[in-house]
Amino acid sequence: MLEEYFKILGLPKTAKQDEIKKAFRFLAKKYHPDVSKEPNASKKFVEITEAYEILTNQKILETLRIIAENEEERKRSYEYYKKVAKEKARQSAEMRYKFLRKEHEAFQQSGMYDLFLLLKYMGHFLLILVTLFFLFFPVYIAIKTGFFGLFFFWIAGIFLVFYITGQGKSYFNLGPFFYNFHDLKNMFYEEMGKKTDDCGYCINQKADSYPYKMGMIKVHGVQLNFVGAVWHEARYKRTYKKLSVPRCKKAFRIHIAISLIKACSIFLALFLLPFESLLWRFVGGVITGSIITAVVLLISQTHSKVSYLFTWNMIIRFGLWLLLLIMLCNWNNFPDIQPSEYLVSGIILMLFFQDLFVDLITKIIFKKLSLNKPIIKQPPEIQKLFNQGYQNYLELPIWSILFPLIKWIL
Repeated sequence: MLEEYFKILGLPKTAKQDEIKKAFRFLAKKYHPDVSKEPNASKKFVEITEAYEILTNQKILETLRIIAENEEERKRSYEYYKKVAKEKARQSAEMRYKFLRKEHEAFQQSGMYDLFLLLKYMGHFLLILVTLFFLFFPVYIAIKTGFFGLFFFWIAGIFLVFYITGQGKSYFNLGPFFYNFHDLKNMFYEEMGKKTDDCGYCINQKADSYPYKMGMIKVHGVQLNFVGAVWHEARYKRTYKKLSVPRCKKAFRIHIAISLIKACSIFLALFLLPFESLLWRFVGGVITGSIITAVVLLISQTHSKVSYLFTWNMIIRFGLWLLLLIMLCNWNNFPDIQPSEYLVSGIILMLFFQDLFVDLITKIIFKKLSLNKPIIKQPPEIQKLFNQGYQNYLELPIWSILFPLIKWIL
């Protein structure tokens, strides 16, 4: 019996537990019905999981080992135990498959599947451009300067040509998108406000446009595990909630306009501001965009859609970054601001340890555990979740500075 399961996983009878787990992960990924195009992928996936469940279940293995050592008992009970073990493993395999299937469907419906698929298509197209560059750039240099030393570009280009052509049609056919244009159009119109709810961003306005969507997260059940003096881990559970804040047409148009203003301010600042440092041009663009959008929101009497980002915690972060840049730059020849030799080290240090600095300031100076609630009053839907302990994002190194910046621009 066991030989049959080892054969399914492509392993010898002497395979160890880690080899069984490794083989299962490889084959399960290969024959997963959502990935494999083989007609019997679902059946194969169940067989693989069945073999894995049998070969990693110590109780079943011990039972079969006892039976195998007793010839009389083996003849009488072998088929019975085999049937029970197979049925139990098959049920477990089918449950595992249904769980993975449900998880994959949720991933598709979230829109992330289409986003990753679009990025894959863009990556494949970009690889073609890179291949053409590797093939023709040495020719251009040779004609222009007479230098023929870039032959290694040809080697890389030829390698990429073989890789692309070896993929065949599958290189350009990565699979269909889950949502098509018709689906997106219907989703947009279905979610339009019906003038039954109040707009969350304009006073005395009814929601008759596309709502603002956002997500909030709550961390709970934190467990710290220590193993020895130098190794530890933290485990926690996350609860994620999506929100749709009702919005009127006026607020919708203003929010799109200020997103464009922010993006254009940063882009123009990179080229037009007199600072020699690109870093300070970017900072100047952010500050300029903030001032202009604040004026637009004030004149139009519209609340910002990202005002929930403005917490005391975020102000402390922004202040620390600004202080770092000011201290580690040379201002003697303003506006020719020159970064010091320690600036890169300071930025790396801040990226990884800013949360530690913020926590120290929060607990020592403000004597509070958290300052994550928005300073500006929020629509009821958002304010309720903040009061329940939800937050905008996980405070992880790098992510805790990139996420607010991206959300602020978009």
